[in-house]
Amino acid sequence: MKDLEIIKSVVCLDIDFIHKPKCFCSLVIQPTKPIKQLTINSLVNIKSLLLNNNIADYQQKDGNLTITMDTSDLITLDIEYDFDLKWYGPYEKQGKSLQCQISAIKQQARWWLPCIDNIQDKYIFEFQITVPGNFTVICTGNLLGKNSVNDKVMFCYEMNTPISPNCIVISIGEYESSKFSYSKPIKNEDEDMPEIVAPSPARVEVFYLPKFKSSIHATCFYLPQALEFIEQWVGASYPFNCCKIVFGETTNCPITVGATVVIASVNLLITEHVIDHVFSTRFYLVQGLACQWFGQYINHETWADIWIIAGFTRFISYQFMRKMHGNNEVKFRIKKDMERVCVIDVKQPALCPINTHKVKDDILVGQHFSPFEDAFSTRAELMNLKSCLVMNMMEKRFGKGLLQKMANKILVTQMSGELTTGLGTLQFLKYARKVSGKLELKEFADQWIYGSGSPIFTTTYNFNRKKMVIELKIQQRSSNAGMVGATHKFTGPMVIRVQEPGGTFDTEIRVEEFIKIYDIIYHTKYKRIRRGAEKKKKKNLNGEEEYEEEEEEQREYGVEEGHDIIAEPDRITFEWIRLDPEGVWLCYKTFEQEDFMWNSILRQDKDVVAQYEAIQALAKIPSSATCATLTLLMKDLNFFYRLRMEAAYALINFNTAELENMGLVNLLKTLKENYCMDGADYLPKQNNFEDLQEYYMLQAVIYAISKFRDSRGWSPSKSRQALIDILRLNDNTNNSYTDSGLLSLLLDCIGNMFLARPKSADDIASNLLERSQIKETRVLRNEDVEELEFPIDLSNWSRFNSETVKNYFEDEDHDLLNICIKEIDRLLVRDRFAPSHQNSVTVTCLEVMIKWQIAGLMQPNLKLFLFYSRFGHFVSIREIAIEGLILLTGLNNPSILKYLAKLCLQDPDSVIRYYTSRALMSYVAMAIAQVDGGSQQGKRKRVLKDILQILTDSWGSE
Repeated sequence: MKDLEIIKSVVCLDIDFIHKPKCFCSLVIQPTKPIKQLTINSLVNIKSLLLNNNIADYQQKDGNLTITMDTSDLITLDIEYDFDLKWYGPYEKQGKSLQCQISAIKQQARWWLPCIDNIQDKYIFEFQITVPGNFTVICTGNLLGKNSVNDKVMFCYEMNTPISPNCIVISIGEYESSKFSYSKPIKNEDEDMPEIVAPSPARVEVFYLPKFKSSIHATCFYLPQALEFIEQWVGASYPFNCCKIVFGETTNCPITVGATVVIASVNLLITEHVIDHVFSTRFYLVQGLACQWFGQYINHETWADIWIIAGFTRFISYQFMRKMHGNNEVKFRIKKDMERVCVIDVKQPALCPINTHKVKDDILVGQHFSPFEDAFSTRAELMNLKSCLVMNMMEKRFGKGLLQKMANKILVTQMSGELTTGLGTLQFLKYARKVSGKLELKEFADQWIYGSGSPIFTTTYNFNRKKMVIELKIQQRSSNAGMVGATHKFTGPMVIRVQEPGGTFDTEIRVEEFIKIYDIIYHTKYKRIRRGAEKKKKKNLNGEEEYEEEEEEQREYGVEEGHDIIAEPDRITFEWIRLDPEGVWLCYKTFEQEDFMWNSILRQDKDVVAQYEAIQALAKIPSSATCATLTLLMKDLNFFYRLRMEAAYALINFNTAELENMGLVNLLKTLKENYCMDGADYLPKQNNFEDLQEYYMLQAVIYAISKFRDSRGWSPSKSRQALIDILRLNDNTNNSYTDSGLLSLLLDCIGNMFLARPKSADDIASNLLERSQIKETRVLRNEDVEELEFPIDLSNWSRFNSETVKNYFEDEDHDLLNICIKEIDRLLVRDRFAPSHQNSVTVTCLEVMIKWQIAGLMQPNLKLFLFYSRFGHFVSIREIAIEGLILLTGLNNPSILKYLAKLCLQDPDSVIRYYTSRALMSYVAMAIAQVDGGSQQGKRKRVLKDILQILTDSWGSE
């Protein structure tokens, strides 16, 4: 605020289990000129207010607290108040399950603290928080000490670095702690002596409930190293005096970040026996550390500038993950992020929209990501992914190391006190222009930052022998075409790489039209490469011996007699062409070239992205030669394991009668030869996941097999039989790693294989039920990742499956289904007594049962889902059980509807309160959308009326 400056805020909280917290806040304010009225932000219940130790005249309305005064001297406001605080866990237990969290809701601190709630207003804080004696308080700032007061303990914290109120985070629970440090080995002067490991002070302190102690080291051991890496990368030391990580059960987001504190969900915890989710856990925690620099120490100027914070933290996290997991892993994931952005960047606003079009009736113009955005929405996902990718483009287009230099310059400016209003988009671009010296930044910003959409390029080529040039036709369109404020035409430099007989040549062109033909100069003196002739010559000279060697090499790669591989023609002009080989453009590319050219890229180009694009292209060229090539790649240990997985997924496309289902045949043969006992039909070997690449490959093969469908949309019996045998006979006895990820995948795949999938692409119900979770066990394709929805009318989908079961289910199919139902029951019981990691096996079993019960393969069992929806089960189990109650028409039962409404209001777990509310609102929204049509119009209206009445009565009584 321009008329005054807050110097300090002292916050005192006295918290117990039952009553509202007793709160006191003292604000010290220095006016810059005489003021007659002071307005601060507050949504708390004010009990008393003193102005310089005198009773003040105030008015509280619409989240603002207005105080009447007439002074220019130092002001001290003493406010006594209370607010509602929800605990995690039932009150009567008062045990280790009780926790609570205080943080800014929707980036607003006014709900629990009277303050000037503005991201640009920063001041210092003192906290005095009193809790029952067996509890620990983790709060923003440095712990000064704790004092015993009767049967309670007062924790005193101090935050000397000015921060905004929405950077404050408090977590209370019966926590234990562990400290982590990073010790560097120092070379000994005596070369014969071993290196010395110098002790270093603890840099990260981790708090957790005692039941999670065994998971802490495997989850957090690398955090001090990550902290030091970020310091070196940004060129500035850690901006605060301490760093605390808290693993709590009170957050519905993976991480909640405050100054000096990161509250992480217990879902991120892993043990040394867990393989899945390792990358995602590390990425989230490292991103939480990066947020201490960008997000807490440096804020965004307005909510339209939040993309800068998201982009910087994600970009920095990827740099550290490159160090831990390798360059290929990060490049592959960035490529996947690009594909995902191109899919979801439809009818979305820009990263930083500006209303240049002066159109008031379009709600997307001028809309930006705001604190009221759902953290799990498509808009939030797009902003997080695209912001990092746009910065990655800047790094590659305007100079290597650009962002690192910019980060250092921004932090130096913040330390000098010049960045008073936060980091805005205009300032960010000014820093980029100063560091890079490039004037093209304005054009870049207009297209990628202020404009929405992503380019989709379609390219064809023709070799002109007269001109000795390659004529490259590039056509572009925007994923957001037709939207106001979208970038309809993208321009900029693009590199075209051609592999010629004389070597590899790069040509830079400038993309500037919707359709344009570019002449790429052919550098090699024109001659055709005569590969076939050379091979024949070798055969003529060496006779049958060379021929036998070639056959032996083919057999080694798994190509059986009668199976072709992609052969190059006798004469070729060049081997292949690549668009944007360095991945500078955030785009989706479709390039038409011959199959032997893509095969040449696979064998010659060592770039992971190039090989991935070749696999994607070959998957669209169905032939026996292509299928054999992809099968060879899948088995070749020299390729990056993610590429081998993609080759397995690509074989799904080879399921036509013309190819005799070669893809499925090769996958089943690979499963039997590599992962099953010799001489037995799909008897799996004992699990041994020491080779992580083979573990991921096994999951990829299983997933690919489950996706095959015949002309009726039905999974072949031999596929189901194979995976059921793998599930039933799975043996993890001597394995040092958990098999929960494998079991969950098998259950999910088998569950889908008993469901008929109509060939129609617009079968909405089928798509909704194919809800896939993003797991570390496999890299899902974009079409497999869908948002959670709650369909009202699944009658068409159920009818399709019922008819399919009636017409095509044979005795063998019924027997297999009964075996699976018994196996699900067995796994549910086993997981109750020997829980899998995060109870993932139970979650998948319940999800399969929901699908089968909707499809009519099982009788609806609402009692089972009621049991699993109650407090005490793992959060993920409760969520899927609540989903089951809604999808299985449990809302037709008034008692169940009242039960769900009660969960929204009174459940001890805030995550479940949020999830149930969101699920019911989604159901109501879709019911309203469908209430005017269909054969069940009257029933829909009656159910909708009951839902709205019960929710109104329940929430009104609260």
